[in-house]
Amino acid sequence: MGSKYHAGVLVTGASGYIATSIVNDLLKKGFSVRGTVRSLKNPGKVNPLKSLADGKPGKLELVEADLLKPETWRSAVSGCSHVLHTASPFPFEQPADADVVIRPAVDGTLNVLKACKEAGCVERVVVTSSIASVGIRHTPEKPLNENDWTDPNNGGIEGEPYVLSKLMAEKAAFDFVKSLPEKERFELCTVLPGYVVGPTLTDQPATSLDTIKRIMVGGDLLVPDVNLTFVDIRDVVDAHLVCMTSPKAAGQRYLVVDKVQAYAAVCKLLNDEFSSQGYSSSSRLAPRFLIRLMSLFDKAARTMNLLWGIVCEYDNTKLKEELGIQPRDCRKAIIDMAYSLIDNGYIEKRDNYRGRIVVI
Repeated sequence: MGSKYHAGVLVTGASGYIATSIVNDLLKKGFSVRGTVRSLKNPGKVNPLKSLADGKPGKLELVEADLLKPETWRSAVSGCSHVLHTASPFPFEQPADADVVIRPAVDGTLNVLKACKEAGCVERVVVTSSIASVGIRHTPEKPLNENDWTDPNNGGIEGEPYVLSKLMAEKAAFDFVKSLPEKERFELCTVLPGYVVGPTLTDQPATSLDTIKRIMVGGDLLVPDVNLTFVDIRDVVDAHLVCMTSPKAAGQRYLVVDKVQAYAAVCKLLNDEFSSQGYSSSSRLAPRFLIRLMSLFDKAARTMNLLWGIVCEYDNTKLKEELGIQPRDCRKAIIDMAYSLIDNGYIEKRDNYRGRIVVI
């Protein structure tokens, strides 16, 4: 598999939560991988990546690139036949200035794609988008699928900066490739994961990790009535690799999701597994008026207020039938994630932490 793509695979934002696992799998499969980081002088991000290459058949090269500096992408893309563009901001709280997330997402994506065009060696680009680009709204009548797009005019969470950043970046990517002359055009497909959970390979901060950490250390006395659509990071990695190589994937979008879980149910799941090991969380629902009040001065509460009570279902038929991926149980992935966060020091080990019990 790896020998066919000898020119190499570029992974943008290589130190990110999803990207690190993608790099790890590519190296296992023997690919030559070039990963971008904003600074090679940051040991916290660089050293864990370098250690991934130990004992694996693939080769890893790290280079500096910045989403908002187009000149840094020409050399990053040069010589690569495939590009996996995972780099994009994912804030826990919606920023006051929308451009903080929208500009890097949209301009950064276009900067990478323009460099791919100029390089002339890229065959396919896989862009990591999000279910946010399809929509986040109550769907009791019909699950959303890849034909749906977020409508900012719906108001609520669909008009928030992060959601807009994913929508605008994905649309800009498809529009850019479509505008290219046939002889300069490369293939494009997008992966749209839900809320990603599962084991992490580093101790670097990430919004997905911080949410589980907050639950584990009892960060909330009361929890909001919100629902999240989760997916195992291993399914997200598999989707990227299949999208990179499958002839069917060219020009397509793929929702990568498992099931909807209530935030309170996730708290209970973790509490059941870890309460005897020194970790506990509340699963008591907060009254709506309290979240509304807090949303006036707390950005995280504002997001929770916008998501309150929404049950958004997504159709993953295309993922299963075209990519051949059967989603793993996201509940197990949530527990796996918590154990990995404790084991790598992201969450402090309690005195009675015993780790996962393996039954042989």
